[in-house]
Amino acid sequence: MNITAKANVSSVIGKSLHATLIDKVHYMSGLPPFDTLSGLAGFRKGSNPIFLDPHERGLCINLNIGWNGHRIVIPQENIIYVVLEAQQQIFEQKSKSIVGRALVGGLLLGPVGAIVGGMTGIGDKTTKVGDAPDNILSISFLDDVTEQIALFSVENKYVKAVQAFVNQHYGHLPKPEQEPVAIPETSIPLVADELIKLKSLLDAGVLSQEEFNTQKKKLLA
Repeated sequence: MNITAKANVSSVIGKSLHATLIDKVHYMSGLPPFDTLSGLAGFRKGSNPIFLDPHERGLCINLNIGWNGHRIVIPQENIIYVVLEAQQQIFEQKSKSIVGRALVGGLLLGPVGAIVGGMTGIGDKTTKVGDAPDNILSISFLDDVTEQIALFSVENKYVKAVQAFVNQHYGHLPKPEQEPVAIPETSIPLVADELIKLKSLLDAGVLSQEEFNTQKKKLLA
């Protein structure tokens, strides 16, 4: 995962659908290239504008620092789910919430992991309601063959706009809470092994990109 130059975005994920969600969410964690920008003047984690820009073949996440935009692109076939959860929902569902499951699965670390741990009761810290985000938008995706999850905070006044955006562009994706037994725990290592094998075949030229994408979708179905 790397920062993508503006001029290269369309070549990777096609044209913009001109349905950008502008400055309604703020970055929390899960995108390492954004974390490396912390030394830049004007960077304030949780405060800089984020643009979520759907394209024909994926999503462009644009973090603005001053007049400069820094972009990460996620191909459509790599997006697993996009879910918006309310603060109270996370407190009540605890480890059964989306972010709670991500924490248990080792996908959330550092300060944000501590916040979510406090909200869900996982770990030895407690987060007060007033210290937690109003809502959390989770975007789960594959980076190579590894699942990652990017988190964004959402204020209550923007919930309707963000939920409408999610429903329009990602409502067709399966949501983890709707599939509690979709993948037996014992099968997870097998799926990961198969994905690694497919990637090695792709790198060796045995499989085309299209064949790789088709087989990957079957494994994750």
